Amino acid sequence: RDNRWDTLPTTLTARDVIHQLGAPDRIEPFSLKSSDQYDWGDRWSYFRGLGRQTEEVIFSWKPESRGEELESLLVQPVDKVYSPRF
Repeated sequence: RDNRWDTLPTTLTARDVIHQLGAPDRIEPFSLKSSDQYDWGDRWSYFRGLGRQTEEVIFSWKPESRGEELESLLVQPVDKVYSPRF
């Protein structure tokens, strides 16, 4: 999977990400309150660079977009204790 990061399209949808990288390593739901309701979205985590410096890449999909709109993309280093290498 590490070899496929550079082939991701610039405009990302959930379908594109799964097609290129496979299933996420972790999915975390989140909610945002707007006026009188909650809107739900997902954060997908992928680990890259296993065996080297491991990073977690987190795709946050806009609530209620059903994976069609990326809200944010975060790349952060992973602590050894948290890494899936163990």
